[in-house]
Amino acid sequence: MLDTGVDVSVEGLLQTSTGETKVIDVQDFSTEGDFTIYEADVDTQDDSIVFSNSSKGFSVKALQDKLLKSVDGKFLIGALPEKHFINSTSGIRDFHGDNTPEHVFHFIVFYALENGEQFWVVYFDMDADGDLSDEKPIRSYKEKYDYFTVPNVKGLPLFPFALNIFPDLKKVTFHFDDGSHGTHCAGIAAGNNMAMQD
Repeated sequence: MLDTGVDVSVEGLLQTSTGETKVIDVQDFSTEGDFTIYEADVDTQDDSIVFSNSSKGFSVKALQDKLLKSVDGKFLIGALPEKHFINSTSGIRDFHGDNTPEHVFHFIVFYALENGEQFWVVYFDMDADGDLSDEKPIRSYKEKYDYFTVPNVKGLPLFPFALNIFPDLKKVTFHFDDGSHGTHCAGIAAGNNMAMQD
């Protein structure tokens, strides 16, 4: 389905009638979700690793034992500013709902090793506190069906993201529903026990 994107967290689109994952891949062809990643300088500070790119003003840290192991010791860094979405038809302008839509969410990208498997991974600073120690690794959606939501003020609807990592193109593409139409049409075409709203 080509549309405004699909909310991969909607209950009726999570599983097929036989219990398999329904949405098996997501791609953004609009370039709206494209964010460039840059080579990161890596320094140690007490028990933490600090990732930075001084020319871009990017910096984020993590406790060494909270990250997966890098295969080659190389890291890339990027940033997703809230102001990027100021004109988005999704309605999301203030991720945290704290009336200060000036947050910048930094993230790192690297080729990781876990249990003998090697893969590209993103750690995204969901609470924008400059520390990745409490974040989980996220892979390109079609690999493990990973998605995430930025925590916000109680009562606001969650805004889910999936992503795709393109290391050769030096970018991460974040996928989201930029207007609800894609999710609406996907639900009509392929929903499983979609809840009806009055």
